[in-house]
Amino acid sequence: MVLVASTLLLGGCLSSVPGLKSGPPEWVNQPPPDTGRAWYGIGEGHDLNTARRLALRDIAAKFKVSVEGQTTSQISERNGRVDRGGSVKVSDRVEAVEFKNPVVEKTAPSPNGGVYALVRIDRLAFFQDLREKFNGAADQVSAATADLGSKTQVEQLLVLRRQDKTIDQAMGYYPLLQQGGLTEEDRSKAAQLTGVRSKSELITQQLVFVVRTAREHQDVADVVTKFLTDNNVKTRSDGGSASATVEATVKPRLDSVQGSKLVRLDVSLQVKDDRQQTVSGQNYVASGASLTSHDNARQQALNKLQDDLRKAGLINGLGFKVQ
Repeated sequence: MVLVASTLLLGGCLSSVPGLKSGPPEWVNQPPPDTGRAWYGIGEGHDLNTARRLALRDIAAKFKVSVEGQTTSQISERNGRVDRGGSVKVSDRVEAVEFKNPVVEKTAPSPNGGVYALVRIDRLAFFQDLREKFNGAADQVSAATADLGSKTQVEQLLVLRRQDKTIDQAMGYYPLLQQGGLTEEDRSKAAQLTGVRSKSELITQQLVFVVRTAREHQDVADVVTKFLTDNNVKTRSDGGSASATVEATVKPRLDSVQGSKLVRLDVSLQVKDDRQQTVSGQNYVASGASLTSHDNARQQALNKLQDDLRKAGLINGLGFKVQ
């Protein structure tokens, strides 16, 4: 969705436009060419707001052509209606571009009772606003990760993962900035952001977890261990040193109802860093049922726990707060 950040003021009204001609105005089929200072887009809708929004989408689609070099735009006229399309789906990044202060240059009624709109975007102002957003996001990440060296590996991972959303936003702006010309500062900040993302991936690979629980609940520990290894986290069971410990406390409940064997597992996971300080916790309730035995019902509960962990992902699954 292309966002419009300001209210447009139009002089005159559509009712003052002379009677309809047999086809659209010349500027609909041949809009002004884009320049180093402005982009132009054409939209048609049942009212002016809709036409303006579609004109901005038209600009965004052309912008995608410039960014990715893959989309081919096309214009066709059918019964007085202008159709514009592309061969490639517009990316989420370009669809989310915020065009500030769009100007409606011209309007005209369309033969089907709607309205055409020609919209202009100030190209220089757009890139200035984009660079301010990019710099703001990059500076936020830099400040948040400045003292990583004083933290444990688990703490470092949390700090880095808390920046994921901001890094995604900043790196989303970067390929758009390229179209306006990059500065050395832009390139430097992009490299720093990439380095932070790489650091997060490296620490995830370096982490070593030990999973502990009571002996009778080793099957729960096995589920948690598999969850960690599936997320590329190393585990060990030989009593050696580790980056963190996951302590699993399990409270089972067994019932029999109308011939069915029921098992409920209340599982509490606590994560401690290498200083044995608790850094996170998460609780799960996993239930299973079987017509044959409580053992089979427990296996169903374990399958449910495994599925819940998988859906949550590494950070949320272990109860880390990343917001």
